[in-house]
Amino acid sequence: MEDLITVALQNIRVANMLPAVSANGAGFSTTGVDSVALGVKSDYATIIVNLGAMASALTVLKLTDSDDNSTYGDVTGFIGGTDFTLPSATDDNKFVVFQVDMRKRKRYLKIEATAGVGAILMSVTCVFSRGKIGTNSAADSGALALVIG
Repeated sequence: MEDLITVALQNIRVANMLPAVSANGAGFSTTGVDSVALGVKSDYATIIVNLGAMASALTVLKLTDSDDNSTYGDVTGFIGGTDFTLPSATDDNKFVVFQVDMRKRKRYLKIEATAGVGAILMSVTCVFSRGKIGTNSAADSGALALVIG
């Protein structure tokens, strides 16, 4: 019998919301991602905010969603400083994970983040899962290459 976790992980799609970049006293320019692929909305999204070197704390870190990839609003339960502790200047090389039930969310997701005064290196990746349709190509998976063995 196949490992159910392995099978589930084979049916994912990855989206880059923010390539590794540094900000100092400014907002990070993240990209909104679409939960719909091949005409089907994914049931879940796991967003990984990967923190590198931190010379300051994040002053903003929150999840927003949108119906049209234009007008975004805050998602209750996913707002740093209210629903969870914001990363501090001593949280180098750690990450924050948002686990999102897309059945309760709008189609598009976006992370808003702002660095305090002092450079912060950060990247953000979204992994969509349970899209009901398997991903059979690199393009469907959101990958440069899909290596299967």
